[in-house]
Amino acid sequence: MPHLKCVICRTRVDTGGRPADLDDDLCPGCGSLLQPVGGLTEVVGFRLIGFGCSPDGDDAAGAGRRVAARVGSLIAAHERLDAQARHDAEHWGDEGGTIG
Repeated sequence: MPHLKCVICRTRVDTGGRPADLDDDLCPGCGSLLQPVGGLTEVVGFRLIGFGCSPDGDDAAGAGRRVAARVGSLIAAHERLDAQARHDAEHWGDEGGTIG
């Protein structure tokens, strides 16, 4: 079957008749790895897009930019949490806190 699916963003991708190999196919919408579709019942309700397109009308490179932006935001969130934990640990020690 010439379709792949992304369970994350509920998209099915029409591969345009080319063999549906999974070596490097990423979802144009979210950048997740695409999975093969065994039967159309697996993708009922999924939106259909063409391979090399994205749901936003962007090209495949747009998916890479979105993934990079997501990774950047995750790193920034981790750094904020780490800074907050360090701040809390410093103030906890200043207040004479003890465990137990």
